[in-house]
Amino acid sequence: MPFVHYSRGSVFDPDHYSFVYIYEPTCDSNQSPYTYIANWTSVKNDAFTGSFTNDHTGARYDHRFYFWELSYLIDFSDNKGSVFLQGHVFDDILRGGSGADTLLGLDGNDVLEGGRGQNRLDGGGGHDTLRSTGEADTLLGGNGNDRLVLHRAGATVDGGAGNDKLFLQGADAFSFTDDTFKSIEAVHVGAGSSLDLSEVTQGVAIVLSTTGSAPRTLYATQGADHVTGGSGLSTIRGQGGDDLIELAGGMASVFGDGGDDTIRLGSGGRYASGGIGNDHITGGAQSNFLQGDAGDDWLSLGTGYGSISGGEGDDVIIGSSRYPSDLSGDAGNDRIVARSGDAEIRGGNGSDKLFGGGGRDTFTFAGDFGRDEIFKFAVAHDYLDVSALASTIGDLTLTSVHRGADTQITVVGDPDPTHKIILHDVTKAELIESGHFLFA
Repeated sequence: MPFVHYSRGSVFDPDHYSFVYIYEPTCDSNQSPYTYIANWTSVKNDAFTGSFTNDHTGARYDHRFYFWELSYLIDFSDNKGSVFLQGHVFDDILRGGSGADTLLGLDGNDVLEGGRGQNRLDGGGGHDTLRSTGEADTLLGGNGNDRLVLHRAGATVDGGAGNDKLFLQGADAFSFTDDTFKSIEAVHVGAGSSLDLSEVTQGVAIVLSTTGSAPRTLYATQGADHVTGGSGLSTIRGQGGDDLIELAGGMASVFGDGGDDTIRLGSGGRYASGGIGNDHITGGAQSNFLQGDAGDDWLSLGTGYGSISGGEGDDVIIGSSRYPSDLSGDAGNDRIVARSGDAEIRGGNGSDKLFGGGGRDTFTFAGDFGRDEIFKFAVAHDYLDVSALASTIGDLTLTSVHRGADTQITVVGDPDPTHKIILHDVTKAELIESGHFLFA
């Protein structure tokens, strides 16, 4: 059955009062399907009253317990009808039942818990916690730094003033619009929960649970979001805005979409695409495929292994510090840097600057490769793959340039005179004698 507990305030003197009943707010149960708590009705339920003899005075007194003297625990969680529960200036705990309930915390740091019905939870002032298990609840944080907790999709949330956090729990697909998502500074997405904020314009911090392995999908807002955490298999879309996506782990597919995004795959890996904009992407510790798409992007495999495709724009591409790398500049004037691992390097179209690393690197050229320059070419173990351009050394013209310190390579019969490969700090003799060409 419903019950009410109270905590006495500082103005209540137990030495003078021995009989307590609730006056403001007052309680009206009356064993009807509609349970009501308000300020203007008389007490009708004897279960909320009692009397005893004061041990100090031996006298019996009645005392009206006013709202400014106490905080309430009001529990109607097993109630089937609708209830209206209202706290006041102290820290109250209000629990609704399975009906369409209204819970008002007013002042104080309150805890409001709605049941399975269509509820309205209003924290008012203070740092409140609002917990919803219904499908179409309205949660209003009010003033203060509030915590709004949803267990099922379909709610409307408004954090109000202050630094407010929304917690999504349970294996459900939550979605919001500008009309149903207001004044929330951070969203915590639990294990197994999916979230769609693609119709929300306000940027927000999104914290993904680092536990659980169930696949989930996240669509961030159209604003500038900050996404952290993560585990398991995830698909994350940044949407519009300049997003910062920093994953702790898991195998994620991340799409920056619009804006100048920063993506860091952390200890996990899998796939990251910058989309439109000038993006900054760092791969994870495991297998990665990074794609810059449009814009002037900065892409690095970090300590992981895998491949990078720069896409359009003038990109900076950096290979793995530990494992083999496959690095492609695609269109634009790119800068590609191999590191410790073996690297396959393709500049693509445009005038590219290509840097060898500490591993066995292969520089591959095909089609409209532009005017490319190669730095740190190791004569001991690096190669030039010209199999798409030539069958023998006779199909190439090698010219010593820069006082013999460098070597220029062109293709015999190429109608475009701008197509050139320039090897810095490698002489013509070194290149021919060491057999560093791979032909068709």
